[in-house]
Amino acid sequence: MKIEKNKRKKWIIPVIVLVVLLAGASAGAFYYMNRTQPVTDTSNDVSENARNKVNLDSPTDEQQKAGSDIKKESLENENKSENSPTQNIPVIISAANQNGNTLQIRSLIQSVLGNGTCTIELSRNDQKISKTSGVQAMSSSSTCQGFDIPVSELSPGTWTIHLTISSEGGAGSASRTVEIQ
Repeated sequence: MKIEKNKRKKWIIPVIVLVVLLAGASAGAFYYMNRTQPVTDTSNDVSENARNKVNLDSPTDEQQKAGSDIKKESLENENKSENSPTQNIPVIISAANQNGNTLQIRSLIQSVLGNGTCTIELSRNDQKISKTSGVQAMSSSSTCQGFDIPVSELSPGTWTIHLTISSEGGAGSASRTVEIQ
């Protein structure tokens, strides 16, 4: 019996050479892909002629008046947006269920609100009940902190629920009916 060691040695050297070549090619490709371009300073590229066209004189009366008018208009627009909600906030009443002796009302506000007020008004014929809660922000929407109304405050029958949301810069509302047993 003869052991053939020479055939194994013949394959080891080409495999090692191939691995070294692949490693070198990979390192070269990595270097080529991640090389940085030299930073060039473009701050001095402005021509002397362009620098000379800047007017550094004091503003004229006309320029001062125009600036004052723009500032006044900007402040008026800012005050208007602070005093009146402008954005329509999409809201739905997601649940209105009687669970035993409690009417549970839940909502979904399709916008993330940092703060705000939820007001709910239930009405049936000449009866009206009003409740208020805060807004609770979630990851991609908001909700009212919830309304749990004792059924003892409501008479049996169909009630209309009207939910109003008010927040900085916006308001929204939704309505729904619920049957009280």
